[in-house]
Amino acid sequence: MGARDGAGRPQPLLRVPTGLLARMRWLFLCFGLFNVVGLIAQIVPQSATSPAARLAAVVLLSALGAWWVRGYRRAAFSVRGQLFEASALFLAALAIGDPYKAFGLLYTGTNFRSLYGSRAAVTSYILLHLGAGLAAVLVGPAMGLERDLEGFLQQVPGVPILGILAYIIAKTVISHERGLAREQVLLRAGTELGAYGDRTSIYRTGVEAARELLADLPGAGAAIGTDTATGHEVVAASGNGIPADLVGTRFDPGEATPELLEALAHGQTVFAPESLSQRRALPPALSPSGGRSMLVPLRTGQALHGALVVTGEAPIPAEVRGAVETLGVQLGLALENASLTDDLRHRAFTDSLTGLANRASLLERVEQETERAQRGDPERRGFAVLLVDLDGFKSVNDSHGHAVGDLLLISAAQRLRHSIRPGDTAARLGGDEFAAVLTDLGTEDDAAAVAERVVAALREPFAFEGILLTASGSVGLAHWAGHANADAVLRDADSAMYAAKAAGKSRLSVFGGSHDGAAPAALGTSGARAASA
Repeated sequence: MGARDGAGRPQPLLRVPTGLLARMRWLFLCFGLFNVVGLIAQIVPQSATSPAARLAAVVLLSALGAWWVRGYRRAAFSVRGQLFEASALFLAALAIGDPYKAFGLLYTGTNFRSLYGSRAAVTSYILLHLGAGLAAVLVGPAMGLERDLEGFLQQVPGVPILGILAYIIAKTVISHERGLAREQVLLRAGTELGAYGDRTSIYRTGVEAARELLADLPGAGAAIGTDTATGHEVVAASGNGIPADLVGTRFDPGEATPELLEALAHGQTVFAPESLSQRRALPPALSPSGGRSMLVPLRTGQALHGALVVTGEAPIPAEVRGAVETLGVQLGLALENASLTDDLRHRAFTDSLTGLANRASLLERVEQETERAQRGDPERRGFAVLLVDLDGFKSVNDSHGHAVGDLLLISAAQRLRHSIRPGDTAARLGGDEFAAVLTDLGTEDDAAAVAERVVAALREPFAFEGILLTASGSVGLAHWAGHANADAVLRDADSAMYAAKAAGKSRLSVFGGSHDGAAPAALGTSGARAASA
């Protein structure tokens, strides 16, 4: 919280900064520089001291002003520079001919410099400068100046009081501004997390927000671990102390102590869990020794979505812990929202009976492939659509009931899925109609080979609860041939499927007419190829 602008650059001296502490520092710097100029103006015409002493005092005072400006712009002062500052005060007090005239510089300097550094740094500054003032009073008589030790001692209590008050004000303002900064981080993170539906963005935003909350902690880092399809692993990480290859690292939360597992199960934050790395429950980089890490479970209700782990090279302050726990709540809600979004999308694009894609999902996929084909995407080769209609499905429902009919649809869906290639999409359009999108085709024969496997698979008998059923499928196949949209491709595949039924069912018919479609009778004789297995 210094005098640097939002980009981290030193702030121009003549511009009033934003922020209460920065403005206080700027104001006391101005007072200090005013005192420096005033003392120089009194020292130059002074005849009571030697020209060499006056020159040395002017040079040191000028350097003191430049030192203060430099420290203000950098928002930091080194402790070693205090000796130089005290020397400038000592020589100025002697060169001006009256040490008490330098008290204004001492007061102003104490106020200004107490707004920086630790308690120890402020204490050493006050003691060192009081010592410089006392030395000037004691040495003054040797230079022909009057000694008034009693008057100096009367002024002494005011200096530490001012320094202590300035230090307390600075720390209070810093704490307040850091609290506001944490609130801004949480507000921005909450807004971004609420807008994301994908977990990757949620994880990335979460670890970056955690790092911002830990901005004043040396060596700060953050990571998120969760249960993935391949096991428990780190899915996002950020920080100076975090290894670059931490993402993807596996861990075993089951190795944690029963007490810790119980705490996580109840959504309780665990502090300093260095034992976790020793038991392989967390990667060692996320649980350093010395109480410098915390693990926040990402929960909503009874659902545990993972854990946020933050670490640093020093113990995490209590106020930062609270902010990290709040971020954990935000992440849990965002992940729950992502789960709900995934579930809704799954329901919206999945057939509830067979688990295949539904009509909406198929149309979306065909539309995507059509757009890629129209763009001439060099990474995408041709694609085709096949439609399947189960032959005699109505008679199965009438003879054996809807329960057996559903089993037949489920089994037919499984055979369709296993007959096509891994990159293809199988769907149920409704009733006993199925479809598949075959992509990345080298030749038209590639699609025909897949379609013929489907015909052969559906021709095999189905057995349910002691009932042996013989069913088959009529398959229509249409390749993309410059179609304007998904509906045109599907219309051709549908025409080919009806041609297969007209030709005797349980066979494949490949559309060969124009992509505007043709009558089924024409397809059965000349526009399509009928293939009997």
